[in-house]
Amino acid sequence: MSDAGRDTPVRPSRIRAQRGQAVIGVLVALTVLFALAGAVTIGALALLRQQTGSHNANTDDFAAVSAATDAASLVAGSRTRCTLTSAATFARTTTPTPLPIRFPNVTTDVAASAYCSRLDGVAVSSLSTNLYLTPTWSANNCTAMPLPAVDAGVQRAWVFFDARWSTAGYAYVDGSGAQSCSRTPPSPKASDCLGTTPSASCIRCGQAIDPGGQVVQVTLDCDVSDVGGGQLYLHAANPGAAAGQLPPRVFFAAQDPTGGSLYVMVADTTGRPGPAYQEVLLFVGPNGSPNQLLYRAPLP
Repeated sequence: MSDAGRDTPVRPSRIRAQRGQAVIGVLVALTVLFALAGAVTIGALALLRQQTGSHNANTDDFAAVSAATDAASLVAGSRTRCTLTSAATFARTTTPTPLPIRFPNVTTDVAASAYCSRLDGVAVSSLSTNLYLTPTWSANNCTAMPLPAVDAGVQRAWVFFDARWSTAGYAYVDGSGAQSCSRTPPSPKASDCLGTTPSASCIRCGQAIDPGGQVVQVTLDCDVSDVGGGQLYLHAANPGAAAGQLPPRVFFAAQDPTGGSLYVMVADTTGRPGPAYQEVLLFVGPNGSPNQLLYRAPLP
């Protein structure tokens, strides 16, 4: 009988070899699959971290804008709110008016406070000329910064800024550009300011700073009636300031009895200990003119 129609038997050794190759193939496929899954997981985690960081930054910025806006809304249109700056030649630090503010930070509402001081008689013309000044601070956290010249006929001017202040310090204006960085301010002498041409050491305005909280509002009401085109300087010392926490801006404005009111505000944007602050300047013009938001920026 012929063997032509019979099946050729497969040897057991060949079956085992084929099974081994199949197992190896499955293992290779699983290895590739797990590698791809791991890469996808790592990429997803990286994307999640990136999105979380972006979300936090957006949330913080939204809270900052909301806090500043709420603080400004409490005084907008009014010329009678907040602490009025003392006109004393060398005033002690006054406690700014606390304003309760409430604002959303995407997930919940935040209850916090804003500090507020009011400057009256701010000349409208000062809003577009020399309002923003940039001080240069020494390694000892002090400055002797030249101030803009005032126009003839101007009797008084405002010099003001906000700062974190932890130890006693001072700020004052005179005609001397010498930088002493003393820890105590000089004593005003009436004799320095006599005559039609006062001496350079005549103190036009000043503030002895006794920090009672994290933020101090320095608002100096300066007599510039007899400057006669001479140069004035702001002297300030903040010896206890931490690195990066010296004020980056000082503001200057001439006074005009027919001018408007300028609100200097510092809004807490977190409602938590160690808060972040937004510095805000809002001008309420005379005779019902529109309010102007002049400045909003983080306070170091």
